[in-house]
Amino acid sequence: MTPNLPLSDDRGVSIAVTHVLTIGITTILITGLLVGASGLLQDERADAARDEMRTIGNRMATDIASVDRAADGTSSTMSVRSVHPSSVSGSTYTVHLKPGSVCAVYSNPCLVLNATSTDTTVYVPFNTSTTVTETRVSGGDIYIVYDGSDIKLASEPANPKLQPPGLPSVEVRA
Repeated sequence: MTPNLPLSDDRGVSIAVTHVLTIGITTILITGLLVGASGLLQDERADAARDEMRTIGNRMATDIASVDRAADGTSSTMSVRSVHPSSVSGSTYTVHLKPGSVCAVYSNPCLVLNATSTDTTVYVPFNTSTTVTETRVSGGDIYIVYDGSDIKLASEPANPKLQPPGLPSVEVRA
C-alpha cells in the first residue's frame, strides 16, 4: 500500500514568495522615503537661499543708505564696494536695483534679488533721498556708485578718472 502523497508539493514556495514580497514592500517604502526627502531638501534649499538673499539685500540697502548720506548735497563721485558671496545655496543670483516708480511691490526704491537655480526672489525696500538708476548685476562683489547725481550698481568700480583727487573709493566689507 502506498501512502497518500499530495499531488503537488508547494511547501517551499511560501518562503520564496514571502522573501519576494518583503523585498518588494521594502523597496517601495525606501523609494517613497527618498522621493519625500528630495522634495523636502529642495524646499529647504529654497528657504536657505531666501534667507541668505534677504541678509545680502539688507546689507546692500544699508550700504546704499551710507552712500546716500555721504552724497547728500555733493556733486562728487564715489564708489562703495560691497562684498558678498557669489552664490547662495549653490545657486548664482542677480541683484536688480529698481527706483520706487518701477518697483512693483513697494513705492520706495527696492533691491530685487533672484536666485537662478531655485527660482527664489526677495524684495528689499529702502529709503533714499538720492535718485537711483535701474541697474542689474550678478552677485558677488558689487559696487554702489554715486556719479554726482544718482546711485546705481556696478560689477566693477567707477572709472578712477571720474573721481576727484583726494576722494578715495570706500570699501565696505560685509
